[in-house]
Amino acid sequence: MAESMLPEFNHDGNLPEGIHVATEDEVFVRFATPSARRQWLGEQLRSLVALAKSTGQLARVFLWGSFVTSKEVPNDLDVLLVMSMEFAVESVPAQAQVLFDHVQAHLRFQADVFWTKASIDPQVLHLWLDTSQTGKDVTRRGIAAVVHGRSWHRRVHHSNSGRWADDCMVTANARQVFEDTILPRMTAF
Repeated sequence: MAESMLPEFNHDGNLPEGIHVATEDEVFVRFATPSARRQWLGEQLRSLVALAKSTGQLARVFLWGSFVTSKEVPNDLDVLLVMSMEFAVESVPAQAQVLFDHVQAHLRFQADVFWTKASIDPQVLHLWLDTSQTGKDVTRRGIAAVVHGRSWHRRVHHSNSGRWADDCMVTANARQVFEDTILPRMTAF
């Protein structure tokens, strides 16, 4: 397996503040193995992501909360699904409808599942991700941006303040959202 791009936890047991790009495999190896609870939540996440992919409309997945910390027994999963701009919840296959019903998703996957379209206003996405980096104890912590699909490749770029990854799968609008809102906050790598 390639070296993980996820940074080490900070002294509080959190990912450092920022958006940290990781493959699905990296997420499962890092966060879904240390304890029985983590393994179970990892399986829930695997099922959730597979169901979201089955719609053919999944563009991006963000994870935050206790699952992406060093906490031995995380509470649940906190997930934001970014769906394609063409996504229409009413046309989702019946078996995937559970993902887009917050209560049903929590019951089935032990996950707080939120969703939006890739056409979300960049400022709103930025606010969402910034707010999600603040824990209940008011400490700042990182978020994992999970990439999927075979056409994903990681290409590292250098900028004035750091490095970032380029996702070739996103639409032009999602690319703009990514560049305007996520890249300025990324501290991964």
